[in-house]
Amino acid sequence: MTASTGVEVRIGGGLAGTQTVEIAVTDTAADTLKDVLRKHDIGYEVLDKRLESLPDGTVFAVGSFHLGQDGVGLGQALQDFAQTVEPAVPELTIGGTPYELTEAGAIGSALVGLRKAQDDEDAAAADSHARWERDYEMEQGAEDSEEPK
Repeated sequence: MTASTGVEVRIGGGLAGTQTVEIAVTDTAADTLKDVLRKHDIGYEVLDKRLESLPDGTVFAVGSFHLGQDGVGLGQALQDFAQTVEPAVPELTIGGTPYELTEAGAIGSALVGLRKAQDDEDAAAADSHARWERDYEMEQGAEDSEEPK
């Protein structure tokens, strides 16, 4: 990557079970990213958290379903974001791997990979919750049958 331009975008998995990914962006470009997400009809939530690796950043939660094939959705929004913040060239990281915003195909593939990983993590969280719920209900049923009559 080139020297820092002052605009960074970091995309990573969201909290398991939430079907979201997290996008962190330098505070100076946060309003621009909000505008671009709205333009692309991508819903977001600003999270009350900071990343240690980007302490001067704003973190957004975006539904993982916006990570479409060939960069549709968030990939296109990132291209528009890059054009909007010109002449700055945003530094983009997806899942810890740096990308140039001109690499649309690679970005699309990375976003699809991130979506699959997030979907797998969400499914594992749902399975874990269902197992816990079954075990809890069985335990409650066993306790109910042990009560004196």
